[in-house]
Amino acid sequence: MTGASGAVDLYHGRDPRELPLYGPRDAAACLNIPPKTILNWLTGHGKFKPVLTVDPGQRQLSFYNLCEAFVLNELRRRSRYSLQSLRILDSELRAEYPQFRYPLAELDVNVLADGDVEHGEVLSPSGKVYTKRQKGRPRPELFTQTDTTPLISISDRGRKLVLADVISTFLHRVDKTPVDGIVRLYPFITKDHHPEAPKSIVLDARVAFGKPVIAGTGIPTAAVYQLFKAGDQIQEIADEYGRDASEIEAAIRYESVRARRAA
Repeated sequence: MTGASGAVDLYHGRDPRELPLYGPRDAAACLNIPPKTILNWLTGHGKFKPVLTVDPGQRQLSFYNLCEAFVLNELRRRSRYSLQSLRILDSELRAEYPQFRYPLAELDVNVLADGDVEHGEVLSPSGKVYTKRQKGRPRPELFTQTDTTPLISISDRGRKLVLADVISTFLHRVDKTPVDGIVRLYPFITKDHHPEAPKSIVLDARVAFGKPVIAGTGIPTAAVYQLFKAGDQIQEIADEYGRDASEIEAAIRYESVRARRAA
């Protein structure tokens, strides 16, 4: 299929971010999440429906699904939310923002402490009035925000709405543009999931069909890892690709974790 500019349209008019690009095991390896967890989120478990936004019978993840899984995993790991609580939060998001098919991927999701917001009544975009509790032990609370709405609390403790500044975000690992929305995801390379960790590796549905590449290039991390496994030295690989040795080291470190996860 050829576009108006004469270039070949590899995606036949579809948004590449919505194409099923990742099997459960591959997605798990990309994000360093147990494959069983990804599979449960994708297909559901027992009486529970899938928590990822997928069509019935879908068994692969899109780039948007990968972003959803990244956010879910970070919220569970950093904020101690159970999967059941996150299902409730996801339902509230969909009710507040029906215009988004992938609310976890398309909204800014932030965690704010109870003590960092003022008490009082506030009005949601849907017209509901929420009252913030003044009693109880402080704990992390989940919020969302778009460019045109105030910060909205979707906490399972009443799913209240509040106005406040964003003081902490867990989507430093995502690039967004005003027109296209989310376009890139920078997975963590090590177990240290600090939001400001180096963005050495990137996942972009428009580059290398969504496979992990060295940031700012189209160099697949898997190709770098194969050269290293074949006996090439890190500096030799860096010279061959014209990249810094630290980037090659990051690619090898990332792929070694992926290899163990995929095994």
